[in-house]
Order: sequence, then C-alpha cells, then structure tokens
Amino acid sequence: MNKRNERRATSGLTGAPRDAIFVSAEDAERLGLADRSPIQLASAHGRYRGRVFRAAIRPGNLEVHWPEGNILLGPDLDPDSLEPDYNAVVTIEPVQG
Repeated sequence: MNKRNERRATSGLTGAPRDAIFVSAEDAERLGLADRSPIQLASAHGRYRGRVFRAAIRPGNLEVHWPEGNILLGPDLDPDSLEPDYNAVVTIEPVQG
C-alpha cells in the first residue's frame, strides 16, 4: 500500500486515535466513563465500538471520526444536497472484557 492510501492510526485533524469517541467532561463524569475506556454506541442502524476521549463539546452530544462512525447513520439523504443525515440517536453500552 502506498503512503497516499495508508489509513492513519490517528486523525490528522484531532490527533486522537481513529476509534476515539469524544465525550464532554461533564457527561463522562456523570456517566462514570474513564478516559480511554472502551464503550459501544448503538443506533437503530448499527453499533460502533471505540474509546472515551474527553473533549470540549456540548454535553449531551458525542462525536466520532468519519468514516468510522458511518455505521451509526441511516439511509436518509438530504433531498437537495444528497448528503447523509450526520445526526444519529445512540445509546452508550458498556463493553465486556
């Protein structure tokens, strides 16, 4: 595989691992989520496993990298732009083992 097609282990934008699930410090504290602990997000369309990374985001929200988190998105597209709806309602599930 050439350099151009290699998948980075970390994001060039955030510097975080590609499996990072960004959580506000407030939510992490309230939910008892330790930094870098494994969790799974589940939506009506799929599941995504990653690790907790505290970030300066609004409480009640989570962020994951694209395209890794696409499994959580449904098939709906905006009729004008044909962009996917990048919002998904998820639950946080513990990861065993």
